[in-house]
Amino acid sequence: MLLIKAVLFDGYGTLFAGGMERLYGLCQQICDDHRLDLDGKGFLHEWDQHFFPMLRGDAFMTFRVANNRSLKATFAQLEIEADQEPYVDHFFELLGEVSLYDEVRSTIEKLNGFPHGVVSNADSDHLQAALDRNELHFDLVVSSESAQAYKPNPDIFLPALEKLGVSASDALYVGDSQEDDLEGAHRAGIKMAWVNRDGSVLKEGIPAPDYEIEDLSEVLGILGV
Repeated sequence: MLLIKAVLFDGYGTLFAGGMERLYGLCQQICDDHRLDLDGKGFLHEWDQHFFPMLRGDAFMTFRVANNRSLKATFAQLEIEADQEPYVDHFFELLGEVSLYDEVRSTIEKLNGFPHGVVSNADSDHLQAALDRNELHFDLVVSSESAQAYKPNPDIFLPALEKLGVSASDALYVGDSQEDDLEGAHRAGIKMAWVNRDGSVLKEGIPAPDYEIEDLSEVLGILGV
């Protein structure tokens, strides 16, 4: 029987709902403001071409800086003559206003006394704002900003493991992203519970999770609490 001494959760898409919908809405607003022949998802596709290489480059930059620089590059590519910063500022406000999936609060409350934390690709300010807004409390919170690393880089997990005093093999990570969470946990040697809310198929080349769950309530059974 696997012994799990601590559980760590991803933030957006795992605890927090509606983040992508808010991002699509912002992208649609940009399209409408500048009369682009794109919809929100199409604009986000263009933005992502600039954003993810910045996040995965050799030099660390915060989530806010990466969004500002990549959106500025996207505006230049699409010949939009506007300041990108107000849009990024609004996006970060939205990230602090997300709600919880239905089962999250009851699940976290039942972990009282069992070591648990959050490890999220995020800046510290908007991640903490989302936790505060939803009155969620964890033993620790590690952002990519505080760890100076983004998943799937395994280094992002090190501060959490150190603070909780557990080895990677004794921890469980719970997340929704195949590329970030499954790959990151695999690289770190942490057991993985993949939250697959919509019945997605595992992509080729992505390591299989130790557990596949439909929502966070199933974590309690895995932990035996």
